[in-house]
Amino acid sequence: MQMMMEATMTAAAVDGISLDQDRLAEVVRRATGRGDAQIATVDARPAAHRVENMTTAALTHVWGTLTDGTPWRVFAKTLRPAWHAPAWDQIPPVFHEEVRRALDWQDEPRIYTGPLSGDLPGDLRLPTLYAIDEIDERITLWLEEVDDTTPWDVPRYRRTSAHLGRLAGRWSEQRAVEQLGVRRRSMAQLFHGKISHADIPALGDDALWETPALRAVTAEHGDLRGDLRRLAEVAPVLVEMYEELPHALGHGDATPDNLHEPGSGDIVAIDLSYVCAAPLGSDLSQLLAGRFESGVATGRDLDAIQAVLLPAYCDGLADEGVSVDPQHVEAGWAIALAVRSVFSALILDHRADLDQAARHELLTRRALTCRFGLDLALGVADRIA
Repeated sequence: MQMMMEATMTAAAVDGISLDQDRLAEVVRRATGRGDAQIATVDARPAAHRVENMTTAALTHVWGTLTDGTPWRVFAKTLRPAWHAPAWDQIPPVFHEEVRRALDWQDEPRIYTGPLSGDLPGDLRLPTLYAIDEIDERITLWLEEVDDTTPWDVPRYRRTSAHLGRLAGRWSEQRAVEQLGVRRRSMAQLFHGKISHADIPALGDDALWETPALRAVTAEHGDLRGDLRRLAEVAPVLVEMYEELPHALGHGDATPDNLHEPGSGDIVAIDLSYVCAAPLGSDLSQLLAGRFESGVATGRDLDAIQAVLLPAYCDGLADEGVSVDPQHVEAGWAIALAVRSVFSALILDHRADLDQAARHELLTRRALTCRFGLDLALGVADRIA
């Protein structure tokens, strides 16, 4: 959608956000660094990223030109309370208060306006925040639009993992709680909630495993069903162990999509909805799984990627003066991956948007990460047995 910014126009709604003429002009002046900037045109479109976070109402690219032809662009992230999300009605009422606490829609604004951006390690930084608007239980963060132009090769995985390790090493749990107001997000609640009540029963259904699509993609990965059953048996012990592991600040959703390299030497961490105090190594779960989920990475990439993640993360911790048993870091990685990704990997009931070919492709990728995650988590379980 494109429109001219006319003197008579005071506000307009574009893709779920309010575009007040004066407010947008102020945002653009901050983004361009030009106090005299005057907007000529405005375009907006929703981000292509699939939104599954209940507290995210809209992700919108907004751009245009100034009156002298200079281009500008910003990114608008609009937040809402979790109870305004369409999925809220699918959550049993007994879990409502738990979800309210776990998904605080004001967490991300607190992170952007707190001291974190001023004390990040190495080349890691946050997007520039230009403004925050709050209207009718909606918060819009006006942010720097950050490109991601650097290929995700093995060296990039290595340096990203090292920076995540440095982030945890610099921001201990105590410091993060005191200065950022973050808290832990309970893996036990996730396991004993959705995983135990939905995913594990679904995995016990013979009909699921007899579908041609699942049979076709799982045959080459060993006894996935048997190993998932075994993981379900040991998972209560693993999630208890998870809470006892050393904690520090974590991104919380460190998928490759949320860690951009615009080519300037920076690593820009975006989507801070899940920043929390988490076990060391837990960020590696989403860093590994993200590009396999999206289909960018393939089975040929897995061995090389997973081989660099743990050593690089431990190197990052050491760079910040933190010495820790690598097995503790591996346990944080393994348990987070198991609970967040492995149990749900082969269940696609929520993806009615996929045709048969797309479902097959997604199942193929998910079976790969399911197998890797099973081996990693069961290895930890065997070690502590």
